[in-house]
Amino acid sequence: MKTNYTDRELMKYFMDSYIDGDHIVRWRSNDQIPFQDMLADFRELGLIDEDAQLGSSLLREREDEEFWTKHNQQEAK
Repeated sequence: MKTNYTDRELMKYFMDSYIDGDHIVRWRSNDQIPFQDMLADFRELGLIDEDAQLGSSLLREREDEEFWTKHNQQEAK
């Protein structure tokens, strides 16, 4: 496991997530994509497939980059 959570804890966390229409894993609480270590654990337990893990990781990076670009533009004003 990449995180130090037990299988039982990971199952609970997985139940707190959902897969959107594009096979992207998101948290129910805030619609954010979990960090890569959590995605890796979900994959290792067979809760998501490789496409969901990779697609979610790539989209998280893009969304993070967009957030920081927008944030930095607002700070510059």
